[in-house]
Parts: sequence; structure tokens; C-alpha cells
Amino acid sequence: MPFRTFAARPKWRAFDPSCRSFGRSMGFLLFTASLFGVSCAGTENKPKDRNAAPGVVPTTPSTVPPSMGTVQPAGVLPMGAVPLGPTSIARQSRAEYLASVKSLLGVDMTVEVEALPRDAFVPFDNEPSFQAPSSALIQGLGLVAGQAADKALATPAERLALVGCTPTSPADEACFRSFVEKFGQRALHRPLSAAEVTDFVSFLPAAQQANDFYVGIGMVIQAMLQDLEFVYRTEIGSPVAGMPDAVSLTDWELGARLSYLLWGETPDDTLLTSVEKGLLGTPDGVRTEATRLLADPRGIARINRFHALWLGYEELPHLPALNAAYRTETDALVTRVVFEKGAPWFDLFTSPETYVDQQLAPIYGLPAPAAPGFSWVSYPDATRAGILSQGSLLSNGAKNGDSSPTLRGKFILERLLCTPIAPPPPGVNANVPAVGMGGTTCKSDRYAAHATGTCAGCHGQMDPIGFGLENYDTEGRFRSTDTGKPECMIAGTVQIPSLGAFKGPAELGQ
Repeated sequence: MPFRTFAARPKWRAFDPSCRSFGRSMGFLLFTASLFGVSCAGTENKPKDRNAAPGVVPTTPSTVPPSMGTVQPAGVLPMGAVPLGPTSIARQSRAEYLASVKSLLGVDMTVEVEALPRDAFVPFDNEPSFQAPSSALIQGLGLVAGQAADKALATPAERLALVGCTPTSPADEACFRSFVEKFGQRALHRPLSAAEVTDFVSFLPAAQQANDFYVGIGMVIQAMLQDLEFVYRTEIGSPVAGMPDAVSLTDWELGARLSYLLWGETPDDTLLTSVEKGLLGTPDGVRTEATRLLADPRGIARINRFHALWLGYEELPHLPALNAAYRTETDALVTRVVFEKGAPWFDLFTSPETYVDQQLAPIYGLPAPAAPGFSWVSYPDATRAGILSQGSLLSNGAKNGDSSPTLRGKFILERLLCTPIAPPPPGVNANVPAVGMGGTTCKSDRYAAHATGTCAGCHGQMDPIGFGLENYDTEGRFRSTDTGKPECMIAGTVQIPSLGAFKGPAELGQ
């Protein structure tokens, strides 16, 4: 059958997945007005005629369909145009696939989605260069799609809510066709062509043979949840006259891109209606929809998850109850700064308060809240402030049951200071010696071995930053000595040539 499942339709293999994804490159714009200034489309001076290029996105030879011909060297963009760089065709991450299925079918597939291969956090989970297809992916998609269809059609009420009409018989083509058109537009983010509708309606004979209308509906659902345009983000645009290095996104592609950027899932009916009406053909139209999406709980959750992936606390190494408490605390701070207060984004690093419950308060040396649940409290002293003081962030760099100054310093340099650190040369023993200078087992003496030789260049950047946070263990508890070694005092104050002196998370945040 001519259905475009992942296994059967390698249409997009001509595209090189190595280019940086749009979602990743747009990350920080989520928190600035420039998100709306460029209308998520590529140029501020986009044409008013919606039939002429609603959004222009520069591309590269490796990301252009063969039908567009050879791309010439990049030319000069029109006055006021904002070059966004190349984009690539990303596959939905597990989290995006899960959210999209729930949006389409109203079913929770949290358990079943484990059949899909795990995503690489680099740090984001939808980086195309880490999304190589595999037989495990193909098999997992088929399994999850079948289970999702079964769940969505489990009861008469759920069937009616999803299909939108009551079939008069297993051969009711009008009802079947209506579902295909409606569901197809939601799943593929655009209206289906007449030929595509006919293809999907060809499942109807299977329903007649089984004497069950919903057998055919289930087959449609399974096919669409494995369609390349559902599994992959195929926003490829069309050529732009006079700009051989660029493509123009359609309004439908802009709607999909906007939804996956700000919600991480397929567009809802309201956004698709705006697209149909041509409202995304202007910067104001995009701004209106973006504002609506961000105000929705899904928009807030998306930005919280962006921070969790970027800052390394999407997965934490503690017991589930403590992990959940840390996420609640940090999500509350991000939500408060970005959404509730509309404060400068850097307040994440300087906030004098945090959000704790009776489990977290003792970890930070705070009195437990009188009532159950979470509440905002002030830190007890000036050594703690902001997100760097929270257990979620201080969990980064755990090694062998303790904090690693090297890993913590590497995290701060790469994630917050945009300073990449090269991996150690082949053959280098990355384990810290058991005994350090003067024959002691104190951590500061053991790590001093990094200060000389070929290791010094990188470790001289990483280790001091980590030692500036060493007074805090991997759960965020204050300590004045190495864990289990009262004879090993922790200085905690370090001098960083590029940063100055600091001691603890509050001063590092500043």
C-alpha cells in the first residue's frame, strides 16, 4: 500500500541531518523579545502578500531537495533580513512523540513509549545528528502506534469523541473520510491532498471484512503515527526567487515549527485555524499565536524542560521522591522569573529565595515549612542564591558517590560560559589518584595531580570552578570538610583568571 510509513518511504534521505537544528539555535530567544521580532520566520521585512514567502530561511546545499537544483554561494540578503543559518529535518524526540500522541488521541503512552530508543541528551534530546534511524526505532514505532490506537478506541465514548461521527455501518465511507481528513490535518500539520485521503480511505474494506468500522479507523491511526511527516519535522519550504541560498516556509510549516518550538507537540486546532485564515502571514499574527502558546501550561512546561535539558537536571541520580522535589523547586523558580514576574532572566542566578517542602528544607539548613507542601523561603545566608544553589544543579558532576570538581567545572564552562572542553587524549587515566600531595587522601591534594603536565591546560580551567562549589555535596548540603574525612578542610574560595574570586554558588551566580 502506498502509505508513507517510516519503513517504506525513504523520501527524505537526500537531506543531511548534520546541520544544527532550528529548535536548538532558537533556545535563548525563548526568553527575549527577539523571538517575536523575527517572527520565527527569518526576516523582519517579510512580504505582506501571504502567497509570497511567509517566511524565509537560509539553507545549505546539504539541506536542499534535489528538485531545487544546485545552491549557489550565499548572496546578500535583502535589507533588514535576519539570517538564521541552516536547518535540518529532526525526528520527534520521545517526549515530543509522547506529547503529540496525547494531543491527537487523548491517551497517555508514558509506559508504552519506552519501546522507542532512548534519546541522546547533548544536551537537548532532538538533535538531528544523534538521531540515526534503526530497526529498533522502526519496530518501536509500529508497536507504540498500535497500542495508541487500541487505547484511543477502547470505549464507545472515546470512539465518538475521536472520530466525531457515528458510523451507520462498517462501510460508512462518509464518516470514515471525514475522520481521515480531520485527523490527517492534525497529525501531518497540513490538509491532506485528495489522493492522500483516497489512500487512507482504502483501509475501509478491512473494516468491512472485519464487520467493524473501528478496525479501519485503528489502521488509519497506526499508519499516520508512523508517517514520515509525523515522525519527522519536514519543514523544508520552497525556493525563493532571487535568493538561491534560501527557502520560504509555508504558513503550515511555520505553524508546525512554532508549535514544536513552544509546546513540543503537534499544533492544536486553534493554531491550525489561524494558519488556514492566513494569520501567520504577518509578524503580528505570529506574535499573537506565540503569546497564546507561551501562556498555556504546555508553554510553561516546555520552557521548564528546556532549562532542565540545558542545565542537566532532566534526569537526576537520587531516589524518585527527592528527584521530584528538586524538579518542583527548580521549575518553580524558572516559572516565577520568566512568567510570573517577567523579571530579567539572570534573576535565576541571584534569587534570594527558593521553593522547598519538608523534604528539601533540612538539606539547605532551613526550618521545615509549618504546613505540608511547598512554599517560598529565604536562604539563611548570603552564600546561597539562585539556581546554582539548588540540589538539581548541584547534582551535576556526581562521580563515585561524591562530587567531582572536574565534572562540575566542565559543566559550568560548557553550559553557562560557552567554553567547550576537549576530551582527554587517548590513553589518559581519568581516575583521580587515591593519595595526593603529602601522602594525604584529601580531595584538594589528590586533584593537584592535574596541575602539571599535559592535563594542566584543561584542568586548570575546570577544577578551580568545581572547587569553588565543593562546600556543597551532590544533594546540595553544606559541608566544611570532605565527606567522611573531617581532617580534610574545604577552602571553598578560588581565584579564576577569567572570572575573579568566588566562593560558593551565590558568588558564582553573580
